[in-house]
Amino acid sequence: MPRIFRSCMIGILLLTFPSGLSGDDIEKDVKKQLKILYENKAFIIRHFYIGNHLKYDAEGTLTSKTESGPWTLYGLYKIENLTIKKRKIELKGKRLYWSYNSEDRAIQYIPSPDRTRIEIGRSGTPLNVHSVQEVLDKVLLPNFESLHKEVPPYWKKFVMNAYNGENIDLSKIENKCPAGPFYAPQVISRPEQFPRPTEFIKKTKIEGVIRLRTITDVEGNVIIKDIISPLGAGLDEKVIEFFSKWKSKPARCQNQPTEWEEISEYMFRIVPD
Repeated sequence: MPRIFRSCMIGILLLTFPSGLSGDDIEKDVKKQLKILYENKAFIIRHFYIGNHLKYDAEGTLTSKTESGPWTLYGLYKIENLTIKKRKIELKGKRLYWSYNSEDRAIQYIPSPDRTRIEIGRSGTPLNVHSVQEVLDKVLLPNFESLHKEVPPYWKKFVMNAYNGENIDLSKIENKCPAGPFYAPQVISRPEQFPRPTEFIKKTKIEGVIRLRTITDVEGNVIIKDIISPLGAGLDEKVIEFFSKWKSKPARCQNQPTEWEEISEYMFRIVPD
């Protein structure tokens, strides 16, 4: 697992400088300390914004036009270089694609082939470690323990199990019909083709089974309740998109439409072109 920066590290770091140092010397020392604390460490970009050049104002509000994407593609970010300028903080680094092997529960971090630059505005506050921390905390999450607050609802339980020490049973299914007859849903239509992965994902050779807890509602629509076993690298969202387009005759209990909960699986394999 890459080293994740923790805000408490900054909070307890109170820099003192020998008397007689000039303002330029103090500024150089602050920048040196910031490089030690931030460079070659991984962070989580809040809201998982897409793009290789993100711009924010000093309040942490995104000013460049983009949208959010899967956290397993756009959430993790390893800072390679941090530069403090008069009016902005500039970060250069690479996204880390998150992938998961359900057989051994191993997590892998795959560097993106492209670099991402992040620019964050600075106000007129004096340059010190604490002021830079305050700005960066508005854009970056300091650790995985906060990740469950940012991900979509169907990711929350898996993330809490993986990173918050929870032990939530994601495979338990409850379908209640006090008396028969009971009929399971019947698929009416579904997409013929699965959404194609990117060329880079093909090169990573990520393959395996994605397991989801799904609900077929009384209208015959498939709703994703929880991700039980993901693959990561954005593939889970593609499978969710695929299942969300299914249409079924709803389950029936005592001849009345009823919700049906089940474990849905999709085997993802890289097929040569």
